[in-house]
Amino acid sequence: SADASPIVRLLAERQSASALVLLDELDKVYSYGEGSTDHSAAHSPIHSQLLGLLEPETASRWRDGYLLTTCDLSRVSYWATANSLKPINRALLSRMEVLYFPAPGPEHLPAIVASMVREQERLWSLPEGTLPAVPDSAFNQSDSLRELRRRVRNYLHDWTRDSRSPRAMH
Repeated sequence: SADASPIVRLLAERQSASALVLLDELDKVYSYGEGSTDHSAAHSPIHSQLLGLLEPETASRWRDGYLLTTCDLSRVSYWATANSLKPINRALLSRMEVLYFPAPGPEHLPAIVASMVREQERLWSLPEGTLPAVPDSAFNQSDSLRELRRRVRNYLHDWTRDSRSPRAMH
């Protein structure tokens, strides 16, 4: 089951020397030793790989273990998301530009919910404006975005079921 690294395969498939790689929830790949609280020493199996890939000098001569040759990965860009920076090693953070996006506040919820409704319309191939606005009573201001999305979908599923009933059509 050996194969070239996923990044090298991506570049070969796309016949391109550049790509954007998204490392989603980078903080989740880190683990600490039993009872450890030293987050600066946190280490994951991909830590050393990322350190090399984020340095232009080493990325330009990246050795692929399957192909047994060096590959120039210096034009690959990396974006990472994280809920917390604490578990991420400082050496790795020093090679990244950190952008902070605060959690949305209650004043943002109407726009977020409206966007979720429009997204559901696209998923269901409905014309924009077909689905109703979701009332504030259908969600809680303290919901996480995942929970909010679930509540919006549940509301819309219930609305479509109720709208298709014979009594709603008369």
